[in-house]
Amino acid sequence: MYIIVVYDEGDIKAQSRIRNMLRMYLQHVQLSVFEGEVSPSQLTEIKLKLNSMIKDGGAIVYVTHTDKAVKRYIIGKSKDISKSNII
Repeated sequence: MYIIVVYDEGDIKAQSRIRNMLRMYLQHVQLSVFEGEVSPSQLTEIKLKLNSMIKDGGAIVYVTHTDKAVKRYIIGKSKDISKSNII
């Protein structure tokens, strides 16, 4: 399955821990946005870890069965534009 994780965390130390954990599973595409293919068990791990790491904020996990079901547009600068449609 393909997921997009967006988080907003006010605690600086928690931001770093969350970012490092998500990099183990996903591609870092913006400051607090990650995306990529994961297995169902990896999705469960990510959600459990996020739940324990979020201190002063929140996270949203979008799930789809394939990246083909997601239309992606980048406006401005992006960390990874290799798979993007740029307007």
